[in-house]
Parts: sequence; C-alpha cells; structure tokens
Amino acid sequence: MPHQKLDILITGASRGIGAAIASALGHGHNVVLIGRDYAALTSVASGLPTDNVRLVTCDMRSTDDIDRLCQTVGNVDVLINNAGIAQFGDVVDMPRTDIERQVATNLLGPLTMMSNLLPSMLSRKSGMIITVNSVASTTIFRGAAAYSASKAGLLAFTRSLRQEVRDHNIKVVDLIVGATETEIWSSASRSEHGHRMMTADHVADLVGQLVKGFHDDRCMIEEITIRPQLGDL
Repeated sequence: MPHQKLDILITGASRGIGAAIASALGHGHNVVLIGRDYAALTSVASGLPTDNVRLVTCDMRSTDDIDRLCQTVGNVDVLINNAGIAQFGDVVDMPRTDIERQVATNLLGPLTMMSNLLPSMLSRKSGMIITVNSVASTTIFRGAAAYSASKAGLLAFTRSLRQEVRDHNIKVVDLIVGATETEIWSSASRSEHGHRMMTADHVADLVGQLVKGFHDDRCMIEEITIRPQLGDL
C-alpha cells in the first residue's frame, strides 16, 4: 500500500517525549503540535517541513481550551495523548493544589480530548488513540500517590474505551513507559540516574511503529510496556 499521510495530533509536544514523537512523525505525516509554550513548539517545528506542521497552544487543565482546540483542528486520524506532569512527595506533605494539578493535566485533560475527538472517528469508522502512560499506573512507588492515581485512572479509562470502540475500527493503544530522561525529572535526578533511563527517542521510535499499524484491519496492539534495560529506578 502506498504511504498515506495521516493527520496526527500530539499533546505535550513542546519538549521531551512529545517533541521526539513530533520529530519522528512530522516528516511523513501532518502533525498538529499542542503545548502551552508557543516558542518551544516553534523550536520543535523548525526541523519539520512547514506544510506538514501546525502549532496550537492549549492548557490541558482547561476544558474550554480543549473544546476550542478540537473545534479548530477538526478531524484527526491519530490522537497521541502525551502531555503530563509529575510532582513527587508524600501525601501528607503535598498541597492539595499539586494533587489537583496532576489530576487535571494527566487524567481530566486527556479524557476531555478523547471525548471531543471520538465522535468524528466513530462517524468515519477510523481512528487511533495512543496514550503515553507511565509504569506508575501499574507499579507502586513511594512519593507518587497523586501521580499514580492520575495515571491509573487514565489507564482504566482507555482500557474500557478500547472495548467500546474496537468494533468501529478504532484502535486504542496504551504505551506504558518507564523512566525516561526528560524534564519531568529534576536535573539532579537526570545527572545521577540518567544512565539508567531511556531516551525520548526510544519511546518516539515505538510510537512510530504503532502508527504504522493504523490501516491494519486484522490486528491491534493493545498495550506495550517499555522500561530501561536496568529496570525501574
């Protein structure tokens, strides 16, 4: 089958894993890069063909922002839920605002995005949703209670959604990712443990492989876990 450009929306595309995914997919597909920092998005887009890329600012904590974004973008073939934040610490020491910020960004934002884009996919009987999740959704880490709750909730949602839409030729894929050397970790942690972390390109390469299965009507990869060679930190 000849190569066909897909319309792909990537959240959290201004840095880290999202930027690496944009670079991996933006040469062969039409990509919409989503983030809060327009200057950072522009930097990511500078290495991509101008006719393949579109930049839209959006705060994933804002339902109004997401609603406006989805109305502006229109039909999307592939949604890549990548945006996320992490704030670590024991529950007793964590301000309520930090807990709410993680739940809003990591859980409610992607849920709102999917709810907005699904009707079009269902009407076309075609679509793919790839969610870049974390091993914290399935593995216990001290100091990650709020983060884990947001990620576990997202995994439960996408697992259930998969069963709802699979008969409509829509693929819902969960990519469960271990420690990756990005800005979600402090500079001190990256300096000390970077040799035990994957790179953003490791994850982006795998996302590229998943997208290649978009047109396969007989096979769907449901979940993949990717970890550093030496395991969790």
